[in-house]
Amino acid sequence: MYLQKFARTSTAKVQPPVCVGEVISYDFSVSLSERTDFIVKRLRENAALPGVNLFGGQNFVGMIPRQTIFERLGRRYGVELFLNKEVSTLYRELRAPAPLVIDGQMRVEDAVQKALYRDEAQLYHPVVVLHEGKHTLINMHQLITTQTEILKNLNAVATKLNYCAKIVEDGHQDIGVEKIIDALREVVPFHNAVFYTALEIRSVRVKGEAFIHLLNDAEKKANPFQVVEFFNQILCVDDLNGVFILEACTDETGKLPLAWMGVPLSVDGQYLGTLSLCRYVHTPFSNNEKELTSNYAWYLSRIMAGFLMEEPANKKSFTASTQTGFLNRGFSEVR
Repeated sequence: MYLQKFARTSTAKVQPPVCVGEVISYDFSVSLSERTDFIVKRLRENAALPGVNLFGGQNFVGMIPRQTIFERLGRRYGVELFLNKEVSTLYRELRAPAPLVIDGQMRVEDAVQKALYRDEAQLYHPVVVLHEGKHTLINMHQLITTQTEILKNLNAVATKLNYCAKIVEDGHQDIGVEKIIDALREVVPFHNAVFYTALEIRSVRVKGEAFIHLLNDAEKKANPFQVVEFFNQILCVDDLNGVFILEACTDETGKLPLAWMGVPLSVDGQYLGTLSLCRYVHTPFSNNEKELTSNYAWYLSRIMAGFLMEEPANKKSFTASTQTGFLNRGFSEVR
């Protein structure tokens, strides 16, 4: 998993996968010349393996689902004909249809839709995922379970926003940044979060302070966040290759982000800085994710203002009517 400059707190939930390549999958691949009895032995030793990927040299040839293998071996003369021979013999006999191969950078919901549109005979076959040069297998139960968890998080948006509002209203500056980012991460998954600002930090101890990056003089003069500040709206870049470099967003191997979202944070017209969310895969942020992030950014701005602005944000301005109005507007946008 990628390094996250802003680490999750101990109470935070597990972040949903950014893409289908991050869903739990199984790497079981063999050559067409491999004996069938070896494959059967591996499948029996690991009941979770949904099937086997077949390769001819370096080329992916196909996939045989677990159930299909045991069904054919269980029929008349199945063991005698195939068990002690190369798996290519069994593969030719089965005339298995081409499996569904999905790009690992695809969104989970899109992968589920593709899988469900298959012929009825293949509906419950595992899906082959090509991610970072490897072919792995995901069973349909795991894929649908992952989507269900994502939907559960989205259905709880109103509750999460109320939680963020409570943090702001109670003045929990010390934990507010960390908690709000944790809540955002559950509905808009990302690999890295950094807050870029040119303002001085007040002498306030804040959990997650490493999340803040102070722009130096060179960065103040030429940086992508000037666009975010000028238009005062969220900016998304679907492919960062050759666009600009965010050094604070690189992972531990020096890998640069591929998809980026810049979110302006401001209070009462004063620009505080830009929240930068990065993904290290070509999985762009959707319009719905932009709307969700905008809602959480409203609360994060008020927490950040307390230790970035010359004077803390006026707590009285956060009235019950303001809170209710914002929640109603935000929730209607993200449903």
